[in-house]
Formats: sequence, structure tokens, C-alpha cells
Amino acid sequence: MRKLHIDPEFEAYLDDPERILEADLLQAIRGADNVCLDSIKVWKHDGQSTILDGHRRYRLAEKHPEIKFTTDPVDLPDRAAAYRWIYVYQFSRRNKVPTAAEIRSFRGRWYNEAKQDKTDNILPTGGNPKCQNDPSGHPPGETLQKQGSTAKQIAEQTGVSEATVKRNAAYVEALKKCSASVQKGINSGAFKASAADVQTLSELNEVNQDNIANDLRKGQANSVKEAMKLRGIKPPAGKKKKPTKPKPPKKLDKNALYKEWDKAIGPLIRTLNKIAGDVGEKNGPSHKVIQGQLDACTEEMGEWMQVKS
Repeated sequence: MRKLHIDPEFEAYLDDPERILEADLLQAIRGADNVCLDSIKVWKHDGQSTILDGHRRYRLAEKHPEIKFTTDPVDLPDRAAAYRWIYVYQFSRRNKVPTAAEIRSFRGRWYNEAKQDKTDNILPTGGNPKCQNDPSGHPPGETLQKQGSTAKQIAEQTGVSEATVKRNAAYVEALKKCSASVQKGINSGAFKASAADVQTLSELNEVNQDNIANDLRKGQANSVKEAMKLRGIKPPAGKKKKPTKPKPPKKLDKNALYKEWDKAIGPLIRTLNKIAGDVGEKNGPSHKVIQGQLDACTEEMGEWMQVKS
């Protein structure tokens, strides 16, 4: 049997919630004399043939060597184009409206790959007569022009804003950290999860992710938040802010500070002298004591600030 390469991200990218059971698929192949009537679409690159469509048929052929299949090569320039091909081919073949999660994933994956490879993004039909209309409104074979930013190009082709494309890219990065059960459940529309939910799930361990996905799929919880509450799973702690370095103290101008002291003590001495004169005690015992205390304070201040008075 020809050895084909299975890319786990391509395989998990789209998962039809209404697909037939493996046993039924095997029975259909048996009924056709152990021959897969639909060819397996492969992308030949880097010395290997990566499956774009037909993962389940190929896995059955691995289990049952008597099953025969043919392959059709799809000429694509890069991984970004491969994601777009999968999107267009799968939805055209299913003749179904894609879920919001599928579209969000599609845009995010396309952007993440395209921004790393500036090759014109050409999407051939791959020989499939059914794949004549791109759900995004662009015909197969159209070239992604090198004009403006990558996000702008994709935004124009998919009818959204550049900001949306970039948010979708961040969503995809978080989704990649989730378990296969979570990814398939969200992409298939088996349960809903917002971008914030996906970020939360990505920070949980795989066991908790799978448990939450199972509860949502069975309808035991209506949201990720509710499933976490039922399971007693605490939300992941927010990222700790980096401690800010204390600002270095300002260099003290001791002479200037001493002048401020001298400026402040002057009115006090004048007030003292006025009171002493009014009560007829100018140069009297009490006046001299207070005057001496103020002079002592000024002298001590000078020593403390290490300046000459």
C-alpha cells in the first residue's frame, strides 16, 4: 500500500457532524468490491504526499490491506493554500453552510500560514467538477495578489475586517492548544465556544478539556463556564503582571533643601520677635530660650543635611 502522510491539523480541521459511521463506510467499500470509489486527494510537497481529503478511507485501508484506493494530486504552492483548498473542497462537496467556528478557523489558519509565506496563493480545483464555487465568493484558481498586508488580502477575499482576521488567528493559536475532542467538537458545531472560552480551555489540562467537551456534547451543560462549574474546575489564574522596577530616588540637592528650611524658619523667628516685643519680653529669659532652640534646630539641620550654614 502506498504510504501517505496524515497531517493531524488537516485531519482535525473540518469534522462533519453528520458523517457516516466507520462501520457503514466500510460496508459501502465492501459493496464496491473493496474499492474506494472516491479518490484520495493528496498534496505532494517536501518529498511526501499529504492527505487533503480521504483520511478515513486511508485509515480503513491501513487496517484492511485488501481495500484499494486511487490518489489525485493537488498542486498547491504552500500550506496556506492547502487550508483554503480543504475549506472550498469540503464545503462544496458537502453542499452545506459552514459553521461560524469553521469559518473562523479557516480564516485564522489561512492568515497564520500566509503571513509566513508570501507566495501567491493559487487555489486549483484539483480536478473536482463539483468544486466550482468558492463559498467566500471567489472562483478556484484565483491568485492572492501581493498588495497590502496579508490580513488585508484575506479580509477582502472573505468579506470581513483586517481586525477580525487577526482575532481569528489568535483564536486558532489558542485552539491548537486544546485537545482533539475540543477541536472536533467546536469545528463540527457539536457545541459552541467563544474565543474567550477557547482561550480558557487552552489553559486547562487535557483531562479537564475532554470532560468539558463531553458534557457539552451530551447537553449536560450549555456553556463552557457552566461545564466548569459543574465539574468544580476553577478558571485558570490570569497572567501575573511583571513587577515594576522602583524608580531610582531623585538625587538630593542638599544645599537647596537647606535653603528651603532657612526660608521657612525666617517667618517663625519674626513672629517670635513680634510676640516677645508685644509682651515686653524682647531679649527676656523666655525669648532667649526659644531663640536658642530655633538656632539649635537650624544648626542641627545643617549637620543632618551635611551642609554649611
